[in-house]
Amino acid sequence: EDGPKVWAVISGDDAGSANEVLKALSAGHKRLVILATAAKGPVSQLQVLRAMEYGDVYVAAAELGQKASGAISEAWKFEAGTSVLLLAAPEAVRSDSQWTAFSYDPRREAAGGSAFAADGAQVRKEIQGFLARESLLTL
Repeated sequence: EDGPKVWAVISGDDAGSANEVLKALSAGHKRLVILATAAKGPVSQLQVLRAMEYGDVYVAAAELGQKASGAISEAWKFEAGTSVLLLAAPEAVRSDSQWTAFSYDPRREAAGGSAFAADGAQVRKEIQGFLARESLLTL
């Protein structure tokens, strides 16, 4: 699996997209970037959260714009496995007080830090629950 990353763009607004993401992750394609776009709210972040369960996967949720370019760059550089990005249109998350921009990068954990990093102080409840469950599993 040498060579550049292959990009698959799917609609984050489509409920069937989550199944496609999980199928791709199960196949273990290291050179794959799955980019889910969300044009309208509310935006579910569950499909990208579930991607973190697959180990060597770079995962990020960002609003389209300047922060998205950083997530795209990191997804491109991540060589250990698949990258999964959720990029939401600003109008899709503007009124969503629960939206949490974040990244999950196993390289940070390997360097002694936390693999998960939120871009703000407020973290969506479903993300907090997921992270708490992951912490219990590692004890």
